[in-house]
Amino acid sequence: MSSKSWVGLLIVLLGLGFLLQAADVWQFTNIFSQGWPLILIFIGLLQLKDRHTTNYTFGFFLIFLGILFFANQWTDINLYKFVWPLIIIFVGLSLLFARSGQAKHDKAVSTEHTIESFNIFGSSDVEPHTNTFEGGTATTIFGESIIDLRKVSIQDRTVLLDVTVIFGSIQIIVPDNVRVKINGSPILGSIENKVRKSIQKDPELPQLEIHCTTIFGSTELRD
Repeated sequence: MSSKSWVGLLIVLLGLGFLLQAADVWQFTNIFSQGWPLILIFIGLLQLKDRHTTNYTFGFFLIFLGILFFANQWTDINLYKFVWPLIIIFVGLSLLFARSGQAKHDKAVSTEHTIESFNIFGSSDVEPHTNTFEGGTATTIFGESIIDLRKVSIQDRTVLLDVTVIFGSIQIIVPDNVRVKINGSPILGSIENKVRKSIQKDPELPQLEIHCTTIFGSTELRD
């Protein structure tokens, strides 16, 4: 199951929990008040699972915070007072050990035929290199992502790229040897297709079909 599917499942379960409470079937808030740190651990594990992420440190930090909040429920020590100092230390360490140089050095170059990019509360820059690109998924939540497809070739007639943006932005750079078809309606957001129309006129070219779900964010296509 993809990272996007796991997040969708988590949101559905939370919604069902609150729905059952509204119907006086289940006091979900009692369970949620104790178990919400699991969400931090869950998101941290998803960050580590994504091979394209550039933010492994943030994944470990979320897991650590989740464990800290759990421990606070079982000890007499108020561990919450350590959270803000830890966040400040984390930000400082991230700046100290951030990789310097050109942005291209930070790209996650992949030779696989599909991409599965999941980014939350961070940034990612993915550049697949393959002659048989088969599409994939890209999800950005409270972050920003760049998907650079200029180094791929498409052999199939049509390939599908499924894009989800929630409170963030994603930019997709398409190759000049494909036609682009984009589907989706933004919800309090924007979807912009800035690809030159001249490169999409040849009906013999393979088609890159992009399905967009954009909520409180932006999706931009360019060449």
